[in-house]
Amino acid sequence: MGLTYVTLRIANPAKPARKKKVNVLVDTGAILSVIPEKTMLELGIKPLTRRRFKAFGGAVIDRSVGGIVLEYDGAKAIAEAAFGMPEDTPILGATGMETLGLVVDLKTKKLKRIDLLML
Repeated sequence: MGLTYVTLRIANPAKPARKKKVNVLVDTGAILSVIPEKTMLELGIKPLTRRRFKAFGGAVIDRSVGGIVLEYDGAKAIAEAAFGMPEDTPILGATGMETLGLVVDLKTKKLKRIDLLML
């Protein structure tokens, strides 16, 4: 299928004017996004909790999780993200994509906007 990478702007919900760009892998199989811990801390984002994740290969790992503002192509949303360690790939996960109103176009391998469902 191929891999899709995009550049997001990340901000602290309490200070949304201060932003950082992060290049991420789009991963529709990941629930949460993963943003480098260094970026999160530089923006003043504090962990709210810790969560367990099943990593590629089956290992179980713990990561801090906090709330972030995601921006992509004019869309903005608040979502949870894991504080990524140096060995973690930065990821835009499914909940981040959904809150931004985005899906992966399988033909072009790019993100495209969709209408959100209110059911």
